[in-house]
Amino acid sequence: MKKFLVVSSVLLSLLLLQACESADDPKAANEKNFSKAVTEFLKDTKPLTFTIFQIHFPKYVAEGYSNYNTLLVLEKYKIVQAITQGQSTNYSNQTVKNYTFDLTEEGKKFYKNVNGWHTLVFGKPKLKSIVKWEEPTDNKTTVTFKYVVEEIPEWAKDKDIWEKDSSHISLRSEKDRLKEYVNGKEKEGRVTLVRTNVGWDYKR
Repeated sequence: MKKFLVVSSVLLSLLLLQACESADDPKAANEKNFSKAVTEFLKDTKPLTFTIFQIHFPKYVAEGYSNYNTLLVLEKYKIVQAITQGQSTNYSNQTVKNYTFDLTEEGKKFYKNVNGWHTLVFGKPKLKSIVKWEEPTDNKTTVTFKYVVEEIPEWAKDKDIWEKDSSHISLRSEKDRLKEYVNGKEKEGRVTLVRTNVGWDYKR
């Protein structure tokens, strides 16, 4: 009986040791390791982008034209500034205000030219949970996760950013999508991870 207890105790100790080693193994398929890899994926590939227009700064725009009101809102938050101001006549022979806008130093922190589109990049994605993962095959697995976007700048929270200049269908659909992030809605994503000699990575 004593011999049986000793053997059982040894086997239990070995199983516990193996479980601990597996939990600490960066190559193991577990929530801890996947969370680390997905966090890196979000940090590297998921900034939010707010498209302004497909023209280079400085940007001349007249009252009533596309992006006019959006640029006025961004000026309020010192993202852009009006470097010239004047009046002109529109197609209806009406006198309208016009401005030439350029980025401020603050605006340059958010600005990125994406394939010719003027884009403001903002927000910091944060992993909320690992939902599930597939059993690894050929050292690959697909992980489903949920995340939110934090560190939203004040200009992105201004309702006028989302409610004005949205008549164009592409701008309206983008703004509707971005509003969900700004309002803190959890989003679901998926990524394929690859097991390397040092752990799990989304880069292949």
